[in-house]
Amino acid sequence: MRMVVLADDSTGANASAGALAANFGKDIPVFDEIPPLKTFPIVLNTRSREDSSRRILVERWALALWEAGVRDFDKRVDTTLRGPGAEELRRLCQALPERPWIGVVAAYPRASRVTRGGRQYLEAHPLTERLDIETDHLGEYLFGRETSCRVVTTDELAKPDLGHKLVQVTDPVIFDAERETDLIQIAHVLKQVRRYQSGGIVTVTSGALLRYYPLDNPLRTVIIMGSPTATNVSQINFLAKRHPASVWALEEPHVTAHLKQQLIVLHSGLQPLTQHERLDLSEHLVTLALERLEELAKTGWSPQRFILTGGELSQAFLSRSAAHGTRIRRLAAPLVGHGWIEGGLFGGCEVLTKGGMVGQPPLLLELVLAPALNRPQYSQEEGYHDPIASTTHSRRY
Repeated sequence: MRMVVLADDSTGANASAGALAANFGKDIPVFDEIPPLKTFPIVLNTRSREDSSRRILVERWALALWEAGVRDFDKRVDTTLRGPGAEELRRLCQALPERPWIGVVAAYPRASRVTRGGRQYLEAHPLTERLDIETDHLGEYLFGRETSCRVVTTDELAKPDLGHKLVQVTDPVIFDAERETDLIQIAHVLKQVRRYQSGGIVTVTSGALLRYYPLDNPLRTVIIMGSPTATNVSQINFLAKRHPASVWALEEPHVTAHLKQQLIVLHSGLQPLTQHERLDLSEHLVTLALERLEELAKTGWSPQRFILTGGELSQAFLSRSAAHGTRIRRLAAPLVGHGWIEGGLFGGCEVLTKGGMVGQPPLLLELVLAPALNRPQYSQEEGYHDPIASTTHSRRY
């Protein structure tokens, strides 16, 4: 996607580039002039925080980029509402030949900066109580008192048609956000907006959103839930309410002929069991899961990523699918390894493993949306299979 981030100092530019690098799994360079438009996203630093005469660059760059076909701009704003962010946003929008759709996501939850009711908060206090600034109302700071704004509350983010409704809003849209999962949901809403918006889009962000947005097509993912612990059940329920998925109980028959979802959840029941009741379930669950995966293979649907919950289930699945082992690239979350399956029926597929009692309710959603890893290079002798490059697999489970 042809997206350009405009920052006003090195700290902001580097932070935005870091978020994009985590999203796309590659290095993101920072420029102080427009580079050859060969690869995106691009991060540009006006350096206008230190030299106000450079603020005019926003207008020049915006027009040049628009003429080159760029329609997605992100204007970085300081989470404490300092610096020339408001002025440069005005210059950016005025320079574009068409009025853009504007969405504001100024929160940075990991740094205790959140947006609530369209106001910016720092460590649970309105910004004006902590800093000597005139206003902490984002609409007033960015657009002035005369401009009305549409504030989207966190309760609205799960509405499936929210993006379609917001694209019809001509006023700037300000998103409340207090948690990382709010940012993930906002990223999905903005993906909907882009689908319906034919003109330009300007996001005004702290950079935190760029870890999840812009979203590419997610990997075809299968979650196999081990024993139904309270933690596993709460994570499945949280995910099902916020992300399109086919959620199937392993014990029930299924119809897979018209499967269109990118995400499949195979669960062992959504009522938590006691520790005694959970004993010796893993082998049985894996047998059922492999049967379901064979049904899917007959429809032409093949997985690219597995999320396995529960240590016993993870080991049973890898053994029964004849995997040689795993190759781990990173820690996706505390106690969650992320890498590839080596060998066997699913060699080359990504795999994330977590314990049955690990994580808060949003964790599975975060793992589903984790960016794809740069694929490992195996020799033919090692039996590397690339599930992303191939669309159909003939496998017997």
